[in-house]
Amino acid sequence: MKGLSILFISFHNFAHWIPGIPQENEFNFTSSNLSEFLDARFFEFPIDYFFSFFGHYGVQLFIFFSAYSYFKKREEILHGNHLIFLRNRFIKIGIPFLMIAVLTGVIRVLLDLWDEPDTSFAEHCSTLFAPLLWGVAKIFCLTPFMDGREYAGQGPWWFISMIMMFYLILPLLLRIKPSVKNLLIVNLVSFAMLYLSDTYLGWFNIRFTVMGHLPEIFFGFFIANLGLKQSKRFDNAKYAYLSIIPLFALLTFLNSSLLLWYLTAIPATIAFYYLFKLILKISGKRISNIFYLLGSLSLYIFLINGLIREVFIRFTPRGPGQLWHLVLLIASFTVTVFISALCFRVDKPIQARLKTILTPAAPATPARRL
Repeated sequence: MKGLSILFISFHNFAHWIPGIPQENEFNFTSSNLSEFLDARFFEFPIDYFFSFFGHYGVQLFIFFSAYSYFKKREEILHGNHLIFLRNRFIKIGIPFLMIAVLTGVIRVLLDLWDEPDTSFAEHCSTLFAPLLWGVAKIFCLTPFMDGREYAGQGPWWFISMIMMFYLILPLLLRIKPSVKNLLIVNLVSFAMLYLSDTYLGWFNIRFTVMGHLPEIFFGFFIANLGLKQSKRFDNAKYAYLSIIPLFALLTFLNSSLLLWYLTAIPATIAFYYLFKLILKISGKRISNIFYLLGSLSLYIFLINGLIREVFIRFTPRGPGQLWHLVLLIASFTVTVFISALCFRVDKPIQARLKTILTPAAPATPARRL
């Protein structure tokens, strides 16, 4: 499902940049977004409309799966060295992130040379090094607290600061019992924080931080803590068939009002979980293997899809209609996957070498006397 999540996120990132396509209610709520999504032009651009408005909910599912997997390692994390855990997460994300930040600067300089050959050397230097500097700022969770810099570097990179914050406070979150009562409390606290953030904190948007995603995190903990019988009931494929339309109708309704919008996290997570389960159910083995491959490359795709979008989005006005946009979307995603695979090949030996260096050698066993 990670592969499907990153596909939906990448398609969303491309679709919502297409001129004239309705925007989503992701970090801010605009009441007109829903009415524009439901207008008659939906049938003219159904793929663009769907992914632009709904595709960002793939992020909620990504967070849900991260929380689920870490809760399964709860005892190991709570009794382990958290500094070593943070170091390992920092290396796993930081090396490919900074590598792709350098690539981002290089490609943007080439695009500038193509568009404006007379650009000064100083401007080229600024373009070249800016993504790297913003990448460092995001790894250290600085940009959510810098007015107007949440999307600096590449738009999708906002997620890096959020996930690093999640790793930072993970032991604290894991100590809270994932009961129904606590899940309700977390949702109420989240509702209050979102409302207060939007009402009183001005430019600061809590959704760029881990505190804006507590409902899906604790929902992941809650599902991971279910007994085997209850887990199988939640995972039952028949729910996917029966609930997709009602869940998406509910999700659409929750986007109709600001206060209702604050409650979308868990319904969106469930809706997309069952949608992806249904897609995997009807996919053949080869298609499922492709999604598995995308899942293994998800970090690299996440880091680079915004850059490749900048190249292909330039061609959207040059062809009419949905088919042309779909061709560009698929082409952009294909190039993204190809470059992600190359980055994976470069990154893995570096990660393996660092792991060897940082893992202390086991003490030698003393020789037994005869």
